[in-house]
Amino acid sequence: MKAAIAILVVGSLVYGASRPAADCGTTVGRAQEELFLHSRHAQARARATGAVASTNTNQDVGDIAVIDDSGGVVGRRNVFNLDGRTLSFRAGAGGYSVGVSGDSFDDSAAQAGSPLSGLADDDSREIALPFGFSFFGAVYAQAFVDSNGLITFGAADTDYTGSYGHFASGPPAIAPLFADLDPSQSAAGVRVYADSSHVVVTWSNVPLAGSFGIANPPLQNFQVRLYADSHIEFAYHSTNPPSALVGITPGNSAATLVDFASGPAGVFAGVAETFASSDAVDLIFAAQKFYQTHDDDYDYLVFYNAEGIAAGPGVVAFEMTTRSHGLGFGDVATEIGAEFGSPQRLKAVLNLGPVSQYPADPNGLVPARFPVGDTPLTILGHESGHLYLALVSVPDEDGGTPMLGRSQVHWAFTFNSDASFLEGNRIADGGAGTEPRFTTTATVQHYSALDEYLMGFRAASEVPGMFAVLNSGQSLSRAPQTGVGFDGSPLNISIDDVIGVAGRRVPDSTVAQRHYRFGMVVIVPAGSDLSAGAAADSVKQVEGYRALFSNFYANATDMRASAETSLKLGAALSMAPAAGVVLGQNGLASIAVAAPVAADLTFTLNTPNHVLTAPATVTIPAGSTRVAFSTLGVAAGVEELSAVPLDARYETGVARVQVGAASGLRLEVMANGPPTAVVRVVDSNELPYSNVVVTLVGDGGQAKAFATDESGSVAIPWGGTSSLVLHAGSASLTLQPMVKPVVASVVNAASFVSPIAAGSLATVFGNGLAGASVVVNGTAIVPFYSSATQLNFLAPGNLLAGDSQVQVITDGGSSDPVIVPINAHAPGIFGARQVGGALEIYCTGLGAVDSTLSVNIAGHSAAVLFAGSSSFAGLDQVNAQIPAGVSGSQTLTLSLDGTMSNTVNLLINPAN
Repeated sequence: MKAAIAILVVGSLVYGASRPAADCGTTVGRAQEELFLHSRHAQARARATGAVASTNTNQDVGDIAVIDDSGGVVGRRNVFNLDGRTLSFRAGAGGYSVGVSGDSFDDSAAQAGSPLSGLADDDSREIALPFGFSFFGAVYAQAFVDSNGLITFGAADTDYTGSYGHFASGPPAIAPLFADLDPSQSAAGVRVYADSSHVVVTWSNVPLAGSFGIANPPLQNFQVRLYADSHIEFAYHSTNPPSALVGITPGNSAATLVDFASGPAGVFAGVAETFASSDAVDLIFAAQKFYQTHDDDYDYLVFYNAEGIAAGPGVVAFEMTTRSHGLGFGDVATEIGAEFGSPQRLKAVLNLGPVSQYPADPNGLVPARFPVGDTPLTILGHESGHLYLALVSVPDEDGGTPMLGRSQVHWAFTFNSDASFLEGNRIADGGAGTEPRFTTTATVQHYSALDEYLMGFRAASEVPGMFAVLNSGQSLSRAPQTGVGFDGSPLNISIDDVIGVAGRRVPDSTVAQRHYRFGMVVIVPAGSDLSAGAAADSVKQVEGYRALFSNFYANATDMRASAETSLKLGAALSMAPAAGVVLGQNGLASIAVAAPVAADLTFTLNTPNHVLTAPATVTIPAGSTRVAFSTLGVAAGVEELSAVPLDARYETGVARVQVGAASGLRLEVMANGPPTAVVRVVDSNELPYSNVVVTLVGDGGQAKAFATDESGSVAIPWGGTSSLVLHAGSASLTLQPMVKPVVASVVNAASFVSPIAAGSLATVFGNGLAGASVVVNGTAIVPFYSSATQLNFLAPGNLLAGDSQVQVITDGGSSDPVIVPINAHAPGIFGARQVGGALEIYCTGLGAVDSTLSVNIAGHSAAVLFAGSSSFAGLDQVNAQIPAGVSGSQTLTLSLDGTMSNTVNLLINPAN
């Protein structure tokens, strides 16, 4: 569902008014989309003014930071500029190239096409294709025409958001204009013309959804043309949407964001551009502006605006993760905080949209989230929770994700989330025989026990059992709502099941960060009077939320975590958010400020658990920026060390300090010389340990000792010509002499023979390969596996047939280049598994699959049921029917365009 009320939107966005609720806009890829739009916005500003403005007009009103919209904080982000143009996508090795030309809208095909009768708003129809259409290596005989400007394969897609995140995480899709369209309000609607050479799908005079009854609503005319030779064309004729996404994706895969009008060069394994003509907040620029006058002292920046600017079409708010390095909660490592102006601390940026969409009462219902039950405080809790949630799910029997709903970053409607802020519901199970068996009883009340575990606030042993409901007939993406009954079968889930999928939570609840700082920001029109008037009222309203959020957050986390919302000067405690000290030994620590203090700045150090001792007070002398001090681990356990400034203008630093035995430590290499090797001493929670002695035995057998610094690291002189043995307590690490790497061969990773194909998995065999990077035709690639004698990598998707040059590079130097033959197809089989009467064959090197693909099982030709990409980049999958009567130990081969794969032996069970 999406925004139903005018309070959320201005101008052309009012056409979204047909829906009863707005959504959270957090999606996979949200940060990438915002960075792309920031870049486009910055380019537009530079063209308009000759330079990017950076004027400081910040003000603080109490504990609310106020930024005016001058200099580019607000602007038009990327106006649709493809009207009267044609985009072409041509398949090649590894993906598609893109071309742009003039208007080629085929009016005759539009007129001759058959209407998809009854196609409604947010609707879909499956059509048969007159030829096998190859798309990203898979061949399709059917496609879904979705009303919102999409052609999808394998599944219909009735999403209306036009969001990059949904596009990147959805099914294989061709998006000539992914936007909220309503063909039911057009006389011509959507029409399909097909002959033996091509299929033309035309959206003719289709308005935006919600425009019924509006005089002269903007109408969109565009078409997509699919050709038998697999190339694709988008043609635009009188097309000017307020927001949309254009592109192609192989499904469940990030697409490269480009400027289509410029005719981007290269070959793309998924490519898109997002457009928006309405004013929007450039969050990257706004964050950079915030840091012009504030220290890098905040885990979260929370942006509201006093200008009625929605966070997006049909969107109440969203979160972008800027730093994420933990494990066990389903996220990938992220480090983009510097882009936002924070070189060290910022973890997430929240766009809470316009203040006007919220009630003044912090606990009042937000109209755009009726009947979910959200308040201004629960939405703030929801968005801040996205730093860790909701990203994990056990699989169902079909490999689906029954715990996850909308955009795969919210709990599913049919998952008993115990009324989590992150959606789902509290669900009552009446038991077998009850009709309906399940009923939703509560929504958005707190962080659940599972939430708290994933956030690092609760031990796994404290999480009770959970369940999801399968085969309920309910949409997993549905917004929470009480009083909904449904049937289905329960899937019981334990925390051990979750850990089995996501791995152990690192750092775990004993030392994970529990104290967070929030910087609350309101963006106002330039020249606003902050003493009275609309802007002042908005600031006052946000102050009402801020004043209550600390207590709200503490209660929502069962008093396991805290949120500090005041604006303070930074005082960085080096051990924060967590560190380790060896039992019975001293640890190193410091407190640092951004600018020299005018007078002595004293801090009281508190160690309430009596696990760690520290000086009662430490002082940064006048004119200085830092004070160092020592701690002592006196008992095994975790200390909550706090550094409270006597000057209340500065922040209180809080660190969780693990005191433990040296036997639990290990050494990890951070940089592998020469002239120095940098190693770090950490424990199983990846906490750094300072003042730990690292000894080494180098040339001549002489031992030398070094101590780790506050970050747990130590730099050791090493020329890399001889082995280096390091010890720290019972931990040891050997750095082998660095030698020039040698490449013996580059082969298909499955068959271990040459040639390889673009976009395939490849293997380098040789010597001295540990930690190497691969360079293919001058492009550096990070392998996904390496050892001294082997490394595996994904071959670039833009390799052309012929010869390519491959080198590997290590700290010991560069290998001699080798010439590697590249074929359009180089099939290699890893293995296969039997599923009923068919085989799932996992392979690589198929390239763009065409009709020449054949499967041979036991000397018999096998019917191909599916051929295309699997879930891992470079990994292909072919499903083939097992010929009748074939069983026992047999052979399997693939052939594509005359190129034969390796032979695999497998055991085939008789068909049931």
